[in-house]
Amino acid sequence: MQVKIEEGASPLRIYTHAVATQVLADTLIMPGPVCDLGCGSGGQSRLFEIAGRDSFYVGVDIARHACWVSQASSAHSRRFIQMTAEDLGLASDSLAFTFSSSALEHVPNIQRTIGELARAMRPGA
Repeated sequence: MQVKIEEGASPLRIYTHAVATQVLADTLIMPGPVCDLGCGSGGQSRLFEIAGRDSFYVGVDIARHACWVSQASSAHSRRFIQMTAEDLGLASDSLAFTFSSSALEHVPNIQRTIGELARAMRPGA
C-alpha cells in the first residue's frame, strides 16, 4: 500500500486496490482462467499474481491499449483482447472467475453483458 502512495496513486485507486486484493484472496478459489472485464491498461492483472493464484488472466476492454504488449510479455499467463462486453468472444463455460472494477456502469446493454458473462463462466464460478 505504501508503494502505491509513493507512486502517486489517487486515494480512490489505493482503496480499490486494497479492496480488490482482499476480495480476490477471499473468493478466487476455483482454478482456471480469470477475466478482467474493462481491464484498461491491464494493471489489475498483477492483483491475480499477488493473490497467489496460478490462473490464466484474460483482460478484455473495448479499446486497445499500447501497454498491453509489455504487460503480456512480462508474464506468460496474460492475454489481452479488444472486444465489447456485450459480445464476449470467449467459449462457454470457460471462465473460473470474472472481475470488473469501474467498467460495468459504462456498458450500454447490461442485460446482454450479464447474459454473456453467465454463458462464459463455469458452473460455480
